[in-house]
Amino acid sequence: MKRAVTFFSLLAFGAATFALSGIHGGFEATVELLPDVELYYAELELVTTYADWEVTSESKFYSDGWRYQNFYLDGSIAGLDVWGKIYFHAQDVRYQKFWLNAEISLPGGKDNYLRLSVDHWASIDDYFSSDVSMFGPWPCAVWWEELLPWDEKEEIYEGETLCVQGPVISYWPPTPTNSLTLNVGAPYNNPRFVVYITGDAFDAMVAKYGPNFWVDLVGETICACGEIVTYGGNPEIAFYDADDIENFHVGECCAEPGVGVGPLMIYRGKIKLDPITLTVDFFDCCEGIAFKKLELELGDMVGCCGFLWNAGLSFTKCHGFEELRIGFEDLFLLCCDVSFEAEVVFTADGKSVSIKPVWEGFVAGCLEVYGDVQWADNILGGFELYGFAIECDFDSVIVRSITAFNPDKVEDLTDVTFYTDEWEYLGIEYTTAGCCDGELTFTSELWFGDEGLLFDLQRVRFELEAPIYEGFTAIVKGQWDFSDPLPLDWFNIGLKIEF
Repeated sequence: MKRAVTFFSLLAFGAATFALSGIHGGFEATVELLPDVELYYAELELVTTYADWEVTSESKFYSDGWRYQNFYLDGSIAGLDVWGKIYFHAQDVRYQKFWLNAEISLPGGKDNYLRLSVDHWASIDDYFSSDVSMFGPWPCAVWWEELLPWDEKEEIYEGETLCVQGPVISYWPPTPTNSLTLNVGAPYNNPRFVVYITGDAFDAMVAKYGPNFWVDLVGETICACGEIVTYGGNPEIAFYDADDIENFHVGECCAEPGVGVGPLMIYRGKIKLDPITLTVDFFDCCEGIAFKKLELELGDMVGCCGFLWNAGLSFTKCHGFEELRIGFEDLFLLCCDVSFEAEVVFTADGKSVSIKPVWEGFVAGCLEVYGDVQWADNILGGFELYGFAIECDFDSVIVRSITAFNPDKVEDLTDVTFYTDEWEYLGIEYTTAGCCDGELTFTSELWFGDEGLLFDLQRVRFELEAPIYEGFTAIVKGQWDFSDPLPLDWFNIGLKIEF
């Protein structure tokens, strides 16, 4: 307790000292009070200006001390707007990644521009979830030979999620019934890469590739993507669930060859000529530059009767077509000042439909349906419903409800996470004016499931942010999981200071 309070106080004192020196920025920290007292997270941001360039320092601290140090740069040179960021791991004393953007305005509209970007990662461990959202999965694969000898490579590859390519040499057992081992690159009793398929994944493979598919795989090159583990002294990727076989392909990996774990560079070009935006990505796994993704967007176009529509289409090297999005705004009814917004999204993982009614001056709502169209022999077989969401916006109160028939699929299509046996979510956010021109925000989130208590309530999370005085905000938050014998997961307090 004393260590957490002392660290908390020193950082707060340091923030106040920098404020007096002309450097501005902010400081925020969260201390876990229960079940254990420790510093959960703290960040100190310092901003200064030098020769018309703004330089920002970000220092991030956790329970084990100072962990990350980042620097951000923003300015202009030779008519180009330039901004970028570099990341370091303070404890490991190593570089992690950087990105840099350069942009020039184009004629024809104030929002028209050409932007060139470059991103670099030292390793797959530095490729964060935000990078996956922006660029997609890690694009570098590894050939099976690169994993051997395993006693030397285990430290490098153990626990990493990668795509591995190689030829199937043999399988075991001779007549599989519910589980199968594929020996890749070399036969049994030799150093090799192993793919293990069992349970629902085995049944899904039979349904996809036919009975006795293991016989047909011998001599074929396969690509298996997943977490690499050690089994019997060899590297292995295991498939257990039916959805796992989406990561198994007959043929070469669409990812580029290389050491797999990095480094990686991605080059992006983006041009906007209103209403069209074109984005192209290329990547390099140290084996040459290759195409990754193309995305085309149409901005707000005026349709008949005054409504607006927009669309987006993207293609990738791996999947070809990846996403089609069509949206509509200001679809008015004939009376009552009611309008609608609608969006349809088709992806490789599923389809979603969103309908948002807006009653001017009273409430805005949204209905989203998550699912996938089912086809069989080019015949429409129906629509598999994964779940649906309802959201209502009452000015200062936002209510959001999600019902998940397939929680794993709904997680892929939303920002809500479901624990085991949870199938329904209810979130309420209340915002009102606080003191000192600040905002008071209270958020409560409820999850319902099979292991819940009264009304199937299984998990509760809340967060309160309240301004105390100008530039100072207090935070209280906690979570309880009633499916556990000791339901309290965590209870934290925190603060935000701006100076």
